[in-house]
Amino acid sequence: MTSVRIERRLDLPAPVLLDSVGYVLRAIGSQEGPWKDFSFRVALADVGFADVGYIVVPITLGAGPRSTEANQYPVSVAAARHPDSFPHFDGAVGVDTSGTSGSVLWIAGEYGVPANVVGAFVDSTLFRGVAQRSLENFADDLVSACRAHVEKQEADYIRYHFVG
Repeated sequence: MTSVRIERRLDLPAPVLLDSVGYVLRAIGSQEGPWKDFSFRVALADVGFADVGYIVVPITLGAGPRSTEANQYPVSVAAARHPDSFPHFDGAVGVDTSGTSGSVLWIAGEYGVPANVVGAFVDSTLFRGVAQRSLENFADDLVSACRAHVEKQEADYIRYHFVG
């Protein structure tokens, strides 16, 4: 198992971001609406090929209830098809306060690769860093989705309260 921690800073208050993270994780986990067939992706360039596309792996995401001790949700991620052939991740997605009105979204945990020694060798040589890169892309996707969710809530609030 390889430990990983990825952080992204945002200009959203931590409680707002945490609620949005929970909403997005539940939507991905239940494959709702635009989250149906959500996939981890890695650029072909990350695998050493010409940068002309992506490798896409549809995932299943299990998200537990928000932790009462910390601002985080336990998560597990595996490939939706042939999960024994791809890395899996077990950890948490959380939010920390940063300054007076900012926050940090983080993903931390461990990922395991298939085929034990052979898989670890392939992960550290041929596909070096691909599993970590897919988690970094997931962090970027979460940031974008959370921003969009918060902006939609704000627009709905304004429309309901201020527009005729």
